[in-house]
Amino acid sequence: MEDSIPVAREVTHGYGKKKYTEKVATTLAGVDEILTCDWFNPEGSKANTTKKDHKPIPLNAVVVKKWDNKTPPLEKQVVFVTNIDVTDPFITFDRYDGRSLMENNLFKELKQNWHLEHPPKKSKGGVYIQTYTTMAMKALTTAFLKWQEEQLQLEALGKQTTWQMY
Repeated sequence: MEDSIPVAREVTHGYGKKKYTEKVATTLAGVDEILTCDWFNPEGSKANTTKKDHKPIPLNAVVVKKWDNKTPPLEKQVVFVTNIDVTDPFITFDRYDGRSLMENNLFKELKQNWHLEHPPKKSKGGVYIQTYTTMAMKALTTAFLKWQEEQLQLEALGKQTTWQMY
């Protein structure tokens, strides 16, 4: 396992007068072929793994040594297990970073707080309707809360708000 060269980027924090930029560094290490997994292949568990010509797909890992200038303690270290090539671990890291945001911020939130796990009707159409309705309600609620926050900020600054117009 070789350490990669730390990648630095600029991150902006805050708004207005309190806005500032900070340079942060992330260091990753790619580990090739840590193990293989028979069912982790394009055919899924239906692949005939007992054939002589069967080749299991090797699994690789990306170990996060430092993330945004912070070195995580050993018990909280982040490791991404993947079948993607890890010659450049930052490609894998960026792919999973965006994916984890979707999984954690959208799907986890929808399942836990919006009761998406238990649709009222178990048919394909029922699940689609439940999912789209729930996602639309989540989007509308988020938009309303952001609008409400903006109105409170405008009111605190003494500016006219849209709820004062009506």
